[in-house]
Amino acid sequence: MDILLSENRFYTADNLAQLVFDKKDSTLIVLHTDVDPSLAGQGVGKKLVLAIVQYARQNGLKIKAECSFAYAVLTKTSEYADVLAS
Repeated sequence: MDILLSENRFYTADNLAQLVFDKKDSTLIVLHTDVDPSLAGQGVGKKLVLAIVQYARQNGLKIKAECSFAYAVLTKTSEYADVLAS
């Protein structure tokens, strides 16, 4: 499944899932993640979080998650610690 980027969101090509963020200085703030019920259990939400992690790493940015789902994924995976904003 392809994950695409627009100005302030990562989303699936079919628009059934998205991760919306804001950028403030050098921090990406994850506002919310939405996944259509038809995609439940397929790991699409985690793929969206991975996409913003990769984007943050490529651009020297940090991530702060206001979205509870993104926060859970980011803090449960130690390999994402390098991109978490303090």
